[in-house]
Amino acid sequence: MSLRGVLNVKKVRRSRDILEAKCSGSIDVVQSRINLSNKLLEPLKEELLDKMFVMEASLRLVEYDEEYSERLEIVSCTENMDFRRM
Repeated sequence: MSLRGVLNVKKVRRSRDILEAKCSGSIDVVQSRINLSNKLLEPLKEELLDKMFVMEASLRLVEYDEEYSERLEIVSCTENMDFRRM
């Protein structure tokens, strides 16, 4: 191989190494941003789950309260009835 060929090979390798280093740096930046996003999202996920739990618990209480109210209406209706007349 001639001197010119050797120099071209070295130049190509150097260019490839520079490109690889730049890509590696870019990948590191993207990875660190993804990690940061995940760290920021985690508390939001927890807060959302807490709110969902509170909403579900509230709905259950409302359903229970409605059932309890219906039972009270039945009891109050039967208290007003005079079964001795029947």
